Amino acid sequence: MKINAPNKIIKELSALSSAHMRKKSGLFLAEGERLVSSVPKRLIKYYVLPEKSELTPLYGDLPVYTVSEKDYFSLCQTVNPQGIACVCKKFTCKREELFSKSPALIVLCENLQDPGNLGTIIRTADAAGASGLILTKGCCDIFNPKVLRSAMGSVFNLPILTNADFEECAELLKSEGIKLLAAHLKGEKTPYETDITFPTAILIGNEAKGLSERAEKAADRLVKLPMLGKAESLNAAVAAALIIYEAVRQRL
Repeated sequence: MKINAPNKIIKELSALSSAHMRKKSGLFLAEGERLVSSVPKRLIKYYVLPEKSELTPLYGDLPVYTVSEKDYFSLCQTVNPQGIACVCKKFTCKREELFSKSPALIVLCENLQDPGNLGTIIRTADAAGASGLILTKGCCDIFNPKVLRSAMGSVFNLPILTNADFEECAELLKSEGIKLLAAHLKGEKTPYETDITFPTAILIGNEAKGLSERAEKAADRLVKLPMLGKAESLNAAVAAALIIYEAVRQRL
């Protein structure tokens, strides 16, 4: 049953464009038919539709609020909204969930701040069957609308530990027998010359500054992607994808 959204709901929806309010409320907005259909039912609080939408929510027993076309367009971040959205409860994972696959393949992002890059890395890790991701403090919010769109639903498919302390995570990974492999300009070997069949955490740093000195020192191995042209570096998401899939190739 569709219900006209009261002002309280409209205010809640408007607030979710802010990272601060997403953190405070513990909620986030997923929009678009494909993304909404990827959200597990346990996370959905309610659906939001523009008044003239003919789309049917996947779980018909959950509340469905309608808003005016004008309000719907102002709430959504996409240029051409698809006519369905849902408000969801934020989630994280337990550390032990990261070690459910063997040999482990974990992506550890340090201070990664571009939402498009983060979403693409999450989607790539999901496609590659990775064990999960760890995002340190300072990384972009995974519930940022741009991250959700870039990830294409993959945020719901694998464990993602957020707001993690780098030193604690590095110690935890090493205690589990996982080697830290860092993409770094100081690397003497390429990923193609490096054994990545062992349990591995791939370290990806900030788009502009790369990995911090602490991450460089914590790494067991540094690898460098060959740069045969004039470009000085690769996009963080592209670099991550190349190393992730080299690990997949070696393990096939």
